[in-house]
Amino acid sequence: VNPQIDEVATDAHWGAEMTYDYFMNEHNRNSYDGLGSKIISYVHWDQAWNNASWNGVAMRYGDGSGDPLISIDVVGHELAHGVTEYSASLVYAYEPGALNESFSDIFGTAIEFHALGSSADWDIGKASFLLRSMSNPKAFSQPDTYLGINWYTGSGDNGGVHYNSGVQNYWFYLLSEGGTGINDHGTTYQVDSFGIDNAAEIAYRNLAYYLTPSSEYYDSRRGSISAAEDIYGSCSYEANLIAKAWHAVGIGSDTLSNDIELLEVLSPKNSCSIGTQETMEVKFIYYRSGCDSTIEAGDSIQLGYSVNGGNVVNETLI
Repeated sequence: VNPQIDEVATDAHWGAEMTYDYFMNEHNRNSYDGLGSKIISYVHWDQAWNNASWNGVAMRYGDGSGDPLISIDVVGHELAHGVTEYSASLVYAYEPGALNESFSDIFGTAIEFHALGSSADWDIGKASFLLRSMSNPKAFSQPDTYLGINWYTGSGDNGGVHYNSGVQNYWFYLLSEGGTGINDHGTTYQVDSFGIDNAAEIAYRNLAYYLTPSSEYYDSRRGSISAAEDIYGSCSYEANLIAKAWHAVGIGSDTLSNDIELLEVLSPKNSCSIGTQETMEVKFIYYRSGCDSTIEAGDSIQLGYSVNGGNVVNETLI
């Protein structure tokens, strides 16, 4: 609008206002910390800084290459880092860090739809600062399936926090809009539309009440299912829909009935020393005794597993 691009301050302030209103009206959260703290934004940060960030106290927005980074979803994304910091406090590295980034994308997008309605989209950023797509993560070299194509395994980017966030992002998109397809593991899926407001309610409750600093993807699945059961009831259609969306992105079964999840391989820890015959110890969860059955002492549970993609081994646990 003018050579000083002073309207950037107005944009940042409006974005912060929309973000504050969203968390207050939709989740009864008073500012990022729930305590009504002031929301501070710095614009024109540094010299042509092509970034935006939350530093634990305030937001900072650079001007980039003449296209300042203050779109509504970016503003919501940065403030949502504050929400995460004062709730689950997810460690900013590897899977917890990927979840941290994903929750910021989730709420940045939810805030955009809340503020702009039908003008909103599923991309993160605008114009010259287009970063990610929640509806098609692979378009930006992100994975849309857990341990699938584009899954990052290195130590760069804090263990791939901006890459592997695509899995939960796509889970949120499918849960909001619905979709069918085949994921990278060859699994066919069909997910009904739940609506973005309902999906965001589940995501927020998961973040605020169930996740911890070290939570990983399977923890997010369990937490979101628990959040759905809090709201809609145990084994409800909605809770099963959450499971179907996670199944679509390669995590867990597509139903809560007799739902078994591997939690951890306890031994052997060093895969380099595994021989042809080993005693393996694993920890798993039989999810709340399943939704269509009860479990009593003496009942048998059929377990099937494979090691390194080998033949399936079937066991019976009493």
